[in-house]
Amino acid sequence: MSKLWAATAAAACLWAGQASAVTTFNDRMTFASHGQGSTAFLTLNSLQDTLGDERPMPISVGPLEITADSPTSAYYFAGIHAAHPGVRGDVDGSAWIQMRLDLGSWVTWSSASGFQLIGFDMRPYYDVNEDGSITHDLGETIFYETDTGENGSFKLSDSNTSSFIGLMFNAPVHSITFSSLDFYNTPNGNGSSWFGVDNLHLFASAAPVPEPTSLAMLLAGLSTVGLLARRRRAD
Repeated sequence: MSKLWAATAAAACLWAGQASAVTTFNDRMTFASHGQGSTAFLTLNSLQDTLGDERPMPISVGPLEITADSPTSAYYFAGIHAAHPGVRGDVDGSAWIQMRLDLGSWVTWSSASGFQLIGFDMRPYYDVNEDGSITHDLGETIFYETDTGENGSFKLSDSNTSSFIGLMFNAPVHSITFSSLDFYNTPNGNGSSWFGVDNLHLFASAAPVPEPTSLAMLLAGLSTVGLLARRRRAD
């Protein structure tokens, strides 16, 4: 494959990828590079002064209002399991929000100002019981849907480790609701999918997507560069 063809294919793939309705990222830096406009990065640690060590929903986190079908479907915790990250979904030993998605339950994050990109660190529930057995929700599937109908799913980590998930929607939305797709297939048959979230990152809008005419101009420019290079070699 020539360098010109490789560049052309890469440009086409870039445009096609950006044009998809919901784009998923597993790397925070790549996710952040696609956002623009107003932004919010929420570590949750500062909430301890007002929320204490533990608080059921609903709560306000920066521009987000977090609500649930019941107060027990989500909790705010601050450093309760700092020495044992993963227990009850503790992401990294600091403050986190525990998402308790039981059979038929849901948790909604909403923002009056709207957002087009949202990302966060997450860690599945993991606990070693007194008898040595392990209760966990590793690898389970979480479903999401926005107020505009965009939807999809993602999987929790297959190990007791944190991971990143970033979502970019086709247009700004005002809410995203989470529920479980695995409440019947959990490894321990516990009828739930619990995980913790931390370091929420929101962008009001996404970087502009190249229009088809812009892509055509890019490809034409690459073709011209390739033609000039061949002429120089011929001379």
